[in-house]
Amino acid sequence: MKSKIVLVDGSQLLRDMLTRVFRRLPDFEIVATLHDLAGLQPLLLSTEADWLVISAVPDEGVSKQVKALHARYPAMRILAIAADGSEVLVNWAEPHEAHMERASLHELIAMMRGQDQNASR
Repeated sequence: MKSKIVLVDGSQLLRDMLTRVFRRLPDFEIVATLHDLAGLQPLLLSTEADWLVISAVPDEGVSKQVKALHARYPAMRILAIAADGSEVLVNWAEPHEAHMERASLHELIAMMRGQDQNASR
């Protein structure tokens, strides 16, 4: 079964690139893309997404942004990538959180796959 992803990024170029990457992976499916968080709630409900992948603003604190999203969507697994690429935060089922700096795309996908395997147990 594929993990469903909602991708939120202000850059159309990055949304397109990440969509192409995930489409090549047999265990992930992009079910929706947004340019910002407006309209996220009904989209998450209608798509039954497993993952929310967002670009976060480093100046506003990636951890703070993820905690606010997780408070609103506690069952959601969230992957937040700092817009400048300096920080990655993965949050799932409180209080689980993983922090990475300068992570590669391969490392991000491996982390997502690991969380999917843990969730299916």
